[in-house]
This record gives sequence, C-alpha cells and structure tokens, in this order.
Amino acid sequence: MLGAAGITMLRMVVAASFLPVQDFGTYATIAATGAFLSSILSFGTIEGTIKNFPRMVGAGQGGELLRESHHIMRRLLLRAAAVGIPVYAAGLLLDLDWLRLSGLGFFFALSTAYTLVLASMQRASGTSATLAAGTILRSGSVFVAVAAAAYFGDLTILLITEIATTIVACLLSEWLYFRRGRAPAPARLPVPPVPVPPVSGSTGDGVRLFLTYSLISAPFYLDRLFVTSTMGREEGARYAILALFLTGASLIVNTLAQRSGPEAIRLVQRDGDHRAATRLIATWVGISIMIWLAAIGTVAAIIASGFLPESLERYAIAPHLLVPLAVTGVLLNNGLVEFLLLALDRERQMLRAAICFATAVFVAACAVAVCRWGLVEFMWALVACRVIYLALLVAALPTGRDAATKAGTGSRA
Repeated sequence: MLGAAGITMLRMVVAASFLPVQDFGTYATIAATGAFLSSILSFGTIEGTIKNFPRMVGAGQGGELLRESHHIMRRLLLRAAAVGIPVYAAGLLLDLDWLRLSGLGFFFALSTAYTLVLASMQRASGTSATLAAGTILRSGSVFVAVAAAAYFGDLTILLITEIATTIVACLLSEWLYFRRGRAPAPARLPVPPVPVPPVSGSTGDGVRLFLTYSLISAPFYLDRLFVTSTMGREEGARYAILALFLTGASLIVNTLAQRSGPEAIRLVQRDGDHRAATRLIATWVGISIMIWLAAIGTVAAIIASGFLPESLERYAIAPHLLVPLAVTGVLLNNGLVEFLLLALDRERQMLRAAICFATAVFVAACAVAVCRWGLVEFMWALVACRVIYLALLVAALPTGRDAATKAGTGSRA
C-alpha cells in the first residue's frame, strides 16, 4: 500500500519535471480541486461507504457491494456529465482554456470518485494483500500513462489520459477482485446479523459526513488556488511542489487507514470493544508519524546537500519551508482519529469540530490576504488551524462508562 503511495508521489514529480512551471501549477490545482469535487458530486454517498461497506460485510451482505457501487457511480456519472459537458463545450466555443479545463475537472472528479468507491469496497472486504495489489495496479497503470503523456508537455492530453486510464484501471480492479466469484464472505458474528441499509438509500450519516469532509478537505484541496490568487503564479507553483509532500503525508495516512479503519469499525460493532479500537488507531498513528518524519527528513537532506534534480530546482524550494510542512504532515493523522470517531458513531461531534476548523481557516485566510503575509506565514497559519481541529477531535472521543455504553449500543445497531 505504501508502494502505491510512492508511485502516486512519483507521478506528480514526473509531471512537475516535464510540464512547464505554470502548466504544472494548473495541473496540480485541477487534480486537487477534482478530488474535492468528487465529494461534492456524491453529496455524502462516498463518505457513507466508509462506514456502511464494512458493516454490510459484517452483516453478511458483502455480495451486494458491487451492485451498490454501480448504483452510486451511475448517479455520479449523470451529475458529472450534466455539468462537465456543457462547461467543456462552452470553453471550446469561446476559446477559453480555463473554462475548457474546468469542464475536464468534473470528469477528473468522476474518476477520483470511482477510485474512492472501489477503495471502500476493498477496505471492507479484501485482505491486506488484495487491497495492496488492487491499489498498486491502479496507481501503476496511471503512472505509466501520465508519465508518457507528460513527456509531450500538453496539459489537455495529460488530463484526458489520466482520466481515461484511472477509469479503465478501476474497471480492471473491479473485475479481478469482485466479478470473478470473489464476493466477500460473511463475517462470523456472535449474534445473527442485522441487514444494513444501502448507502445510496441512507442520507443522514452520509450527508453529515459529506458536510464534515467538505469542510475539513476544502483547505487541503483549495489551498493552491488561494496561494496563486493572493501571492502570484510563481508562489503558486512553488507551493504546488510543497503540496506534493503533503499529498505524500496524506497518502501515508490514507494507506494505513485502509488497514486499520475498517478493523476499528468492526471491533466496535462486533465486539463492543472501544478500547481495543483506540489502541489499534493509536498504534497506526505512531507508525504513520515515524514514516512521515523519516521521509520529510530525507527530502530536507537532499535539498540541503544540493542533490535536487535540475528540473525541480527551478521551483526554488528552501529547506526552511519544510518545517511547517513537517508539522502539518504529523497533524494530518487526524484522518485516523476520524475513523475511530466513525466507529463510535460520533459524526455530530466530528461535524462540530469541522465547522470550527473551517471557521479558523477562513479567519486565517482573511488575515493572510489583508496583511499580505508570505508563503511561510500562510503555512504556519494552517498549522495553527489543524492543531485546533485535532484537539477538538481528541476531545470528542468518549471516555469511561460513556464510551462503553456507546460501543455496546453501536454493536447492537
């Protein structure tokens, strides 16, 4: 799984090396915005799969995952086409590159959504080896295609190639791991399983999670657009390179969450053991932090020693910019804490924390724009906001008898 994260990072580095600086900034912005739009298109459906797919498997409904995922993707395809096609056509007719690229962004969001739904299916039903193989298959296929397209230096060709390859790789993964008679076996529960409603038919938790993840992910995905708008295209391109490392940190967290998150949900649902789930998540948080600090330390040593490739030296990355980056990467482990809160059915507390986080980010962004702060100040302001958010998440964790009661209720739900 970490190998797939490394492939994804390498893909972005290759794009940064071959594309012109401004085109790479645009590509990084579209990729990040597309990931954010994938959540907007689903309006909570994808977020609902994070918890409901493992519960469906636990209730013996694993054979329904494929049909449910197809129902979700059909709806997302209609939404993406309804907006993306007219926007892309308008860009062609008016000869406006930004409008045409915006239309492609909706289909980039669709392909990203497909990977997220497929990842939820594999997290819920696959073994670690199966999950890793499927992730590497998709990441490797996209890397080869993107590297070939980036070599020609055309941004439009690169985006279309990545969208098409991602969808084909997802279809292939689906066939390999779900269509060939590999439906997940029912879990052995101590009580008769209770059917879980389809994700597409339940809106409460899904919409709440949609609002939560939209609020907490907006700064992560829209920060490049903000930096370019307030500090100029040169700073925007430099920040896009720095954001690559944050993408790496996020990939590390998400990769480890694929292993630990569904297990934490099952521990609470099946055994009512919130303490074991907490220990599991805490262990993986520690592992994630060690991997991230080792990685960013290696990057700092490479930059300080002058061994950075010439194709990346043009972005003028200074070692001191990596300090707030390193702290931010540690704080991104809130993603693992979020899985623990999901297992304990504390979506309301997550939403309140997300609202506070989004408010803090808005205030910080206004301060950066009004005071004309630089890139370093902007990055430290985001660090402060993430500290607040992580503190609120930890405070939302139940303790003592309240947690035990909540876990026992969740196991009977």
